[in-house]
Amino acid sequence: MIFNTPEQFFSTIDKIGEMSEEELDDWEATNNFKSYRSVLNDANNEWLAMTDLNQIPLFEEKYKDILTVENDGILPIIKVGTLQSIVNREGIYETGGYLNKIARSNIYTVAKSESEKLNTILPEVEPCIQARIAQGGVTVFQYTALPAPDPCTDPEPNPPPPPPIPSCTHYMKASYFDNQSKCRDDREVYISAESFVYFYGGLTVIDGIEMYVNYHHPAVLILVRGKIR
Repeated sequence: MIFNTPEQFFSTIDKIGEMSEEELDDWEATNNFKSYRSVLNDANNEWLAMTDLNQIPLFEEKYKDILTVENDGILPIIKVGTLQSIVNREGIYETGGYLNKIARSNIYTVAKSESEKLNTILPEVEPCIQARIAQGGVTVFQYTALPAPDPCTDPEPNPPPPPPIPSCTHYMKASYFDNQSKCRDDREVYISAESFVYFYGGLTVIDGIEMYVNYHHPAVLILVRGKIR
């Protein structure tokens, strides 16, 4: 999606946060846009229709850019529903002439005229490799506090890239098991909560002068799902 002003961006975030799935489908059709959310819904329908476990590797390869398969279920890489609704399959949304790409816990921002710099930043790539790629005109903003990734296997670039601009975020998780029904001992409830930041960065006009601005708006994501023990 394209947002020309901070006001348009944040009002849209507020509006779609209250929409049903049917309303979101209509909103996308009106804007001639297919979102990450819609692709994820396609993947979920394929997953539910799957009858052969041998199909899972092909499914994972087809959708490796948007989800992972864990505990006999699928998990989106971008977990925030409102963000799923405003980005395309590549995780990109546009603000004030700048492109913003969500990959893992970072948002990579670049002027639209240099869009090719985002092509090699992929969500399945290790964060340190992303950081090495994202140099020269690319701003890296950490918008959420995801769990720490596995140690990076990529050699440290020389010179090392600047660290992402941090945001004040938190992450917590817990699980609960109480087999009151005495039926099957292999399931538990998994709960996680993380704070994150909606990010707008781009050109806007203030007092008749066009300038680059960035705005951060804090929010919280809470997820509850079943999990195989």
